[in-house]
Amino acid sequence: MIIPMVLIASAAQTAPAALRPPEMPNIAPCLFDEPDLRVERKSGLPPEVLAGVVRAFVPTRIADAGEYFESTEVVSGKYPQARFLRAYFVRDTWFLWYERGGIALSRFSIAFIQMRDAETRTMVWAPAPGSLFVNNLCAGAKAYLLGARSAG
Repeated sequence: MIIPMVLIASAAQTAPAALRPPEMPNIAPCLFDEPDLRVERKSGLPPEVLAGVVRAFVPTRIADAGEYFESTEVVSGKYPQARFLRAYFVRDTWFLWYERGGIALSRFSIAFIQMRDAETRTMVWAPAPGSLFVNNLCAGAKAYLLGARSAG
């Protein structure tokens, strides 16, 4: 009688919580010192920027705001491992804010700029070197605009 109960409990632990997405964080809007455009959903990005974001998140993928993603260290590979939070367009740069699951859920700000693709020789939107900042998303974006660069 004990063995069947243990198997049932074990099976329940491995199933995602009915694919209920984790709560969206309540993040205050970033107030830049210059005009900006704020986008609240990945689908609101211009197609060429969205294509760059999709390329940057291969093979782990990025879910749209409010969608389910693997937010813990338990990874099945079936679902995205990151989730879009918000994006800003300032000057000639798109700042993508996202969260990534793992042992500790973390939030990131990364800049996307236009650069020449080495293979196709066409201009594409891609992550800017030295633009990945963790946790204080607004401060990271503003620091990048002021010339600060991250080590990673």
